[in-house]
Formats: sequence, structure tokens, C-alpha cells
Amino acid sequence: ILYMMQKLNIKPEDAVMIGDSEADVKSAKNAGITSIALTYGYRTRVQLEKVSPDYIIDDLSSLRSIID
Repeated sequence: ILYMMQKLNIKPEDAVMIGDSEADVKSAKNAGITSIALTYGYRTRVQLEKVSPDYIIDDLSSLRSIID
């Protein structure tokens, strides 16, 4: 994440990580960017809540309200 942000000249406050696992959320936190966890995929809402993502969404239609 950090490598790509550097290459693309993206500031942490302008980046988000969207994923469906604890590793995705932890990677976002380590990079200092917003984490958005999806509840459909590899993990359940309960599992994702344990790593405290910034947002948890149940479908992609919810994404627009977060990133706008």
C-alpha cells in the first residue's frame, strides 16, 4: 500500500483500503489509511468487528456515502 501510494503520489488522507479480511483492515491501519470492510467474502461481520475497521458495509451501494 505504501509503495503504491508513493508511486502514485497519494496522501494517506486520500486513500482507502476496501477488503473482506482482517489482513486487509490491518494493512490499511499500518499504512495510516481508512479501512472499509465488506461483510460478504472471507469473514463475517463479527470477525471483522474484532479488528475495528473504520467502516463496515454489507454491499457496495453503501460505499458511495462513505467516500463522497
